Amino acid sequence: MRGGVMRVVDGLNELESMVGHEVGTSEWFDIDQGMVTNFSELTGDFQWIHLDANRANRELPFGGTIVQGFFTLSLIPMFRNQILEIRGVSRLINYGVNRVRFPEVVQIPSRVRGVQTVVSATRQESKTLRVQSSFLVEIEGKVKPACVAETVTLVYARVSLANSIRAIALRCTASGPSANRRVLVCAQASARPKSSETPPPPWI
Repeated sequence: MRGGVMRVVDGLNELESMVGHEVGTSEWFDIDQGMVTNFSELTGDFQWIHLDANRANRELPFGGTIVQGFFTLSLIPMFRNQILEIRGVSRLINYGVNRVRFPEVVQIPSRVRGVQTVVSATRQESKTLRVQSSFLVEIEGKVKPACVAETVTLVYARVSLANSIRAIALRCTASGPSANRRVLVCAQASARPKSSETPPPPWI
């Protein structure tokens, strides 16, 4: 699928069916010197090859400044949001990157876009899917991509509160007039991290 058309999938099962397929391509994104300068300010990467146009014109074979590799990599979440919409899930967490390469320099200004292919999808739990995707960041007018990366994303299915309480209740045996109170206490205990565990971050 090419040309900036978003692909929509519904739930983890449909997302799993995308394994081995190119999902789609993002819209073109224009990179200019101002963006690269701002990225330098944020990251502390003040190499002259990114900022000094006069020196770059004299000393680099590209005839000008070039984009930071990590700037290019940082565009992948934006490209992913343009390529794929996953419905019926509660959240996506960037888990990491397995491999990153920058085969081609990105001159300033340039236009780039992302291409996503789902490589694998593994169930961590019944409601969590670990998705590995291959991303190419293409440069308009160039054969080689600016960036090749394998990203890992955790996708969490949406679980209703009623289903969560029902699952907890099934794990807690309760009977008699104080059954409701015991279920509530059990639910609170189940939600509380064990003393030997590190509480998960709030976005998990």
